[in-house]
Amino acid sequence: MLDFLMSRNGRSLGLVQRIDIAAQVADAMMYLGQNNIIHRDLGARSVVINERGTCKIGHFELAKLAQGGEYIPRKHSETSFICPVRWTDPMCIVHGRFTDKSDVWSFGVFLMELMTHGAIPYKEMADCKVFDMVRLGYRLPHPDACPNALYELMLTCWNKDERQRKNFAELHLSLRSHFYLQQ
Repeated sequence: MLDFLMSRNGRSLGLVQRIDIAAQVADAMMYLGQNNIIHRDLGARSVVINERGTCKIGHFELAKLAQGGEYIPRKHSETSFICPVRWTDPMCIVHGRFTDKSDVWSFGVFLMELMTHGAIPYKEMADCKVFDMVRLGYRLPHPDACPNALYELMLTCWNKDERQRKNFAELHLSLRSHFYLQQ
């Protein structure tokens, strides 16, 4: 998906096509959540799109099976906190606890990638600065040509309180209904 978004064909995608992609990804993430899988690495780089515009989730190297709705890495494992900082809820890094709402945070960043032709989130900042700024409340700015309603949806994905974030079923419904896409 990332390569596609940066290509000439990806740059020519209309809003309806972008929203359809977002809805497909939300639907796929809803399926993962229903099967107690936390992806932990959702971004344009982990979505595959075929020539018909059908999207699938890939890149499961960091995915984990949730126990009781969450995954908590072992604190002393060298690889337990490997995560893409620009796409990860900073509270996951602070507390070492991942849930489906952690993936919702990443989905918000994916939406930003979708609307900016695959631009690197927080491009002007180093990873440690991203972590500090986002933890303090900074959020990615409103992208050009992005409807206000979609940006508001992104902001709900990045709510500091994960309980205030929509789940993937609600995100899917919002994308399909608010932007009038056929199911």
